[in-house]
Amino acid sequence: MANVAKARLAMVCLFMARAMIGWPLRVCLARELWAHPLSARVAVAVALLLIQLPSVAQDRLFAARIAVEDRQEASLARAASEALERVLVRVSGNRAVITLPGVAQAVSSARDRLSLYTYVEDETGLALIAEFDGVIVKDLLRAAGATYWGGSRPPVLIWLVVDHPDGRRFANQQDDAELLTALRAAFDERGVDIRLPLMDLEDSLVLGPNIVWQRVVPRIMAASKRYGTDHVLVG
Repeated sequence: MANVAKARLAMVCLFMARAMIGWPLRVCLARELWAHPLSARVAVAVALLLIQLPSVAQDRLFAARIAVEDRQEASLARAASEALERVLVRVSGNRAVITLPGVAQAVSSARDRLSLYTYVEDETGLALIAEFDGVIVKDLLRAAGATYWGGSRPPVLIWLVVDHPDGRRFANQQDDAELLTALRAAFDERGVDIRLPLMDLEDSLVLGPNIVWQRVVPRIMAASKRYGTDHVLVG
Protein backbone atom coordinates (compact mmCIF):
# COMPACT_ATOMS: atom_id res chain seq x y z
CA MET A 1 0.00 0.00 0.00
CA ALA A 2 1.20 3.50 -0.77
CA ASN A 3 2.67 5.58 2.05
CA VAL A 4 -0.20 8.05 1.78
CA ALA A 5 -2.74 5.32 2.48
CA LYS A 6 -0.71 4.10 5.45
CA ALA A 7 -0.55 7.64 6.83
CA ARG A 8 -4.31 7.99 6.53
CA LEU A 9 -4.85 4.70 8.31
CA ALA A 10 -2.64 5.97 11.13
CA MET A 11 -4.71 9.17 11.24
CA VAL A 12 -7.87 7.10 11.62
CA CYS A 13 -6.29 5.26 14.54
CA LEU A 14 -5.29 8.55 16.15
CA PHE A 15 -8.82 9.85 15.73
CA MET A 16 -10.08 6.70 17.39
CA ALA A 17 -7.65 7.13 20.28
CA ARG A 18 -8.76 10.69 20.91
CA ALA A 19 -12.43 9.72 20.73
CA MET A 20 -12.07 6.90 23.22
CA ILE A 21 -10.62 9.19 25.91
CA GLY A 22 -13.90 11.08 26.18
CA TRP A 23 -17.43 10.34 27.24
CA PRO A 24 -18.68 6.89 28.35
CA LEU A 25 -21.02 6.83 25.34
CA ARG A 26 -19.88 8.44 22.15
CA VAL A 27 -20.35 7.92 18.42
CA CYS A 28 -17.62 9.32 16.20
CA LEU A 29 -17.50 9.32 12.39
CA ALA A 30 -14.51 9.90 10.13
CA ARG A 31 -14.77 9.38 6.37
CA GLU A 32 -12.14 9.62 3.69
CA LEU A 33 -11.55 8.11 0.28
CA TRP A 34 -8.18 7.04 -1.02
CA ALA A 35 -7.02 5.05 -4.02
CA HIS A 36 -6.14 1.43 -3.33
CA PRO A 37 -3.04 0.44 -5.36
CA LEU A 38 -4.34 -2.98 -6.35
CA SER A 39 -5.08 -3.57 -10.02
CA ALA A 40 -8.79 -3.12 -9.45
CA ARG A 41 -8.02 0.31 -7.86
CA VAL A 42 -10.57 -0.26 -5.17
CA ALA A 43 -12.01 2.87 -3.61
CA VAL A 44 -12.45 2.39 0.12
CA ALA A 45 -14.54 4.74 2.24
CA VAL A 46 -13.78 4.53 5.93
CA ALA A 47 -16.35 5.63 8.47
CA LEU A 48 -15.42 5.35 12.10
CA LEU A 49 -18.17 4.31 14.49
CA LEU A 50 -17.08 4.02 18.09
CA ILE A 51 -19.26 3.27 21.08
CA GLN A 52 -17.50 3.45 24.44
CA LEU A 53 -18.26 0.48 26.69
CA PRO A 54 -16.19 -1.35 29.34
CA SER A 55 -12.70 -2.05 28.01
CA VAL A 56 -10.15 -4.84 27.99
CA ALA A 57 -6.67 -3.98 29.33
CA GLN A 58 -3.59 -4.59 27.23
CA ASP A 59 -0.11 -5.12 28.62
CA ARG A 60 2.30 -4.50 25.74
CA LEU A 61 2.29 -0.70 25.80
CA PHE A 62 5.85 -0.20 26.96
CA ALA A 63 7.67 -2.73 24.78
CA ALA A 64 8.56 -2.79 21.10
CA ARG A 65 10.15 -5.21 18.66
CA ILE A 66 12.70 -3.68 16.30
CA ALA A 67 14.58 -5.44 13.49
CA VAL A 68 18.37 -5.21 13.82
CA GLU A 69 21.29 -6.25 11.64
CA ASP A 70 23.50 -7.48 14.48
CA ARG A 71 24.01 -7.39 18.25
CA GLN A 72 26.56 -4.62 18.23
CA GLU A 73 26.24 -1.62 20.56
CA ALA A 74 25.55 0.79 17.70
CA SER A 75 22.64 -1.33 16.47
CA LEU A 76 21.33 -1.61 20.02
CA ALA A 77 21.39 2.17 20.48
CA ARG A 78 19.60 2.77 17.18
CA ALA A 79 16.96 0.14 17.89
CA ALA A 80 16.41 1.44 21.43
CA SER A 81 15.70 4.93 20.08
CA GLU A 82 13.23 3.55 17.54
CA ALA A 83 11.60 1.42 20.21
CA LEU A 84 11.16 4.38 22.57
CA GLU A 85 9.62 6.41 19.75
CA ARG A 86 7.07 3.66 19.15
CA VAL A 87 6.28 3.36 22.86
CA LEU A 88 5.81 7.13 23.23
CA VAL A 89 3.48 7.29 20.22
CA ARG A 90 1.54 4.28 21.47
CA VAL A 91 1.15 5.60 24.99
CA SER A 92 0.31 9.19 23.99
CA GLY A 93 -1.70 8.44 20.85
CA ASN A 94 0.12 11.29 19.12
CA ARG A 95 3.11 10.94 16.79
CA ALA A 96 4.00 14.61 17.20
CA VAL A 97 4.97 13.94 20.81
CA ILE A 98 8.45 12.79 19.78
CA THR A 99 9.27 16.33 18.59
CA LEU A 100 8.53 17.95 21.94
CA PRO A 101 11.42 19.50 23.89
CA GLY A 102 12.90 16.93 26.24
CA VAL A 103 11.26 13.99 24.47
CA ALA A 104 13.56 14.14 21.46
CA GLN A 105 16.57 14.24 23.78
CA ALA A 106 15.27 11.24 25.70
CA VAL A 107 14.79 9.32 22.44
CA SER A 108 18.38 10.01 21.42
CA SER A 109 19.60 8.50 24.70
CA ALA A 110 17.04 5.68 24.84
CA ARG A 111 19.77 3.06 25.23
CA ASP A 112 20.34 4.30 28.77
CA ARG A 113 16.63 4.17 29.57
CA LEU A 114 16.04 0.51 28.73
CA SER A 115 14.68 -1.47 31.63
CA LEU A 116 14.98 -4.80 29.82
CA TYR A 117 15.99 -6.06 26.40
CA THR A 118 16.59 -9.33 24.63
CA TYR A 119 17.23 -10.60 21.12
CA VAL A 120 15.04 -13.00 19.19
CA GLU A 121 15.63 -14.60 15.83
CA ASP A 122 13.20 -16.31 13.50
CA GLU A 123 12.48 -16.62 9.78
CA THR A 124 12.13 -12.82 9.52
CA GLY A 125 15.61 -12.22 10.92
CA LEU A 126 17.16 -10.85 14.11
CA ALA A 127 15.14 -8.46 16.28
CA LEU A 128 15.49 -6.62 19.55
CA ILE A 129 12.69 -6.75 22.11
CA ALA A 130 13.06 -3.52 24.10
CA GLU A 131 11.07 -2.68 27.22
CA PHE A 132 10.83 0.59 29.13
CA ASP A 133 9.54 1.33 32.61
CA GLY A 134 5.97 2.63 32.41
CA VAL A 135 6.44 5.14 35.21
CA ILE A 136 9.48 6.65 33.50
CA VAL A 137 7.65 6.90 30.16
CA LYS A 138 4.64 8.62 31.74
CA ASP A 139 6.88 10.97 33.72
CA LEU A 140 8.69 11.87 30.51
CA LEU A 141 5.43 12.72 28.76
CA ARG A 142 4.16 14.65 31.75
CA ALA A 143 7.36 16.71 31.98
CA ALA A 144 7.03 17.57 28.28
CA GLY A 145 3.45 18.76 28.79
CA ALA A 146 1.98 15.83 26.86
CA THR A 147 -0.90 13.61 27.87
CA TYR A 148 -0.97 9.84 27.77
CA TRP A 149 -3.71 7.41 26.85
CA GLY A 150 -4.64 4.97 29.60
CA GLY A 151 -3.62 1.33 29.46
CA SER A 152 -7.14 0.09 28.73
CA ARG A 153 -7.20 -0.57 24.97
CA PRO A 154 -10.38 -2.32 23.79
CA PRO A 155 -10.22 -4.53 20.70
CA VAL A 156 -12.00 -3.24 17.59
CA LEU A 157 -14.26 -5.29 15.33
CA ILE A 158 -14.02 -4.22 11.68
CA TRP A 159 -16.76 -4.45 9.08
CA LEU A 160 -14.96 -3.16 6.00
CA VAL A 161 -16.64 -2.97 2.60
CA VAL A 162 -14.77 -2.73 -0.71
CA ASP A 163 -16.57 -0.82 -3.47
CA HIS A 164 -15.48 -2.91 -6.47
CA PRO A 165 -16.65 -2.36 -10.09
CA ASP A 166 -18.31 -5.78 -9.89
CA GLY A 167 -20.21 -4.79 -6.75
CA ARG A 168 -19.67 -4.15 -3.07
CA ARG A 169 -18.24 -6.92 -0.94
CA PHE A 170 -16.68 -7.34 2.47
CA ALA A 171 -12.91 -7.06 2.61
CA ASN A 172 -11.19 -10.40 3.15
CA GLN A 173 -7.68 -11.67 3.69
CA GLN A 174 -7.50 -13.47 0.37
CA ASP A 175 -8.36 -10.50 -1.85
CA ASP A 176 -7.36 -7.57 0.34
CA ALA A 177 -4.31 -8.78 2.27
CA GLU A 178 -2.31 -5.60 1.67
CA LEU A 179 -5.09 -3.33 2.90
CA LEU A 180 -5.79 -5.42 6.01
CA THR A 181 -2.10 -5.77 6.84
CA ALA A 182 -1.66 -2.00 6.73
CA LEU A 183 -4.76 -1.55 8.84
CA ARG A 184 -3.49 -4.01 11.45
CA ALA A 185 -0.10 -2.28 11.53
CA ALA A 186 -1.68 1.14 12.03
CA PHE A 187 -3.82 -0.07 14.93
CA ASP A 188 -0.93 -2.02 16.42
CA GLU A 189 1.09 1.18 16.49
CA ARG A 190 -1.49 2.46 18.97
CA GLY A 191 -1.57 -0.78 20.95
CA VAL A 192 -5.04 -1.78 19.74
CA ASP A 193 -6.04 -5.25 18.53
CA ILE A 194 -8.44 -5.59 15.62
CA ARG A 195 -10.83 -8.42 14.88
CA LEU A 196 -12.45 -9.41 11.61
CA PRO A 197 -15.90 -11.01 11.40
CA LEU A 198 -16.09 -14.68 10.46
CA MET A 199 -18.32 -13.90 7.48
CA ASP A 200 -20.07 -17.23 7.96
CA LEU A 201 -23.73 -18.07 7.34
CA GLU A 202 -24.85 -16.38 10.55
CA ASP A 203 -23.16 -13.11 9.55
CA SER A 204 -24.49 -13.22 5.99
CA LEU A 205 -28.06 -13.72 7.23
CA VAL A 206 -28.07 -10.58 9.36
CA LEU A 207 -25.72 -8.19 7.59
CA GLY A 208 -24.79 -7.48 3.98
CA PRO A 209 -22.24 -5.10 2.44
CA ASN A 210 -24.84 -2.48 1.53
CA ILE A 211 -26.13 -2.30 5.11
CA VAL A 212 -22.62 -1.53 6.31
CA TRP A 213 -21.99 0.92 3.45
CA GLN A 214 -25.15 2.82 4.44
CA ARG A 215 -24.12 2.74 8.12
CA VAL A 216 -27.36 1.27 9.44
CA VAL A 217 -26.18 1.37 13.04
CA PRO A 218 -28.82 -0.86 14.72
CA ARG A 219 -28.23 -3.69 12.22
CA ILE A 220 -24.46 -3.38 12.51
CA MET A 221 -24.48 -3.43 16.29
CA ALA A 222 -26.86 -6.39 16.34
CA ALA A 223 -24.54 -8.38 14.08
CA SER A 224 -21.55 -7.39 16.21
CA LYS A 225 -22.94 -8.69 19.51
CA ARG A 226 -21.79 -12.25 18.88
CA TYR A 227 -18.16 -11.10 18.85
CA GLY A 228 -18.28 -9.60 22.33
CA THR A 229 -16.35 -6.50 21.28
CA ASP A 230 -16.76 -3.03 22.71
CA HIS A 231 -15.90 -1.00 19.61
CA VAL A 232 -16.85 -1.36 15.96
CA LEU A 233 -15.18 0.12 12.90
CA VAL A 234 -17.29 0.27 9.75
CA GLY A 235 -16.57 1.53 6.30
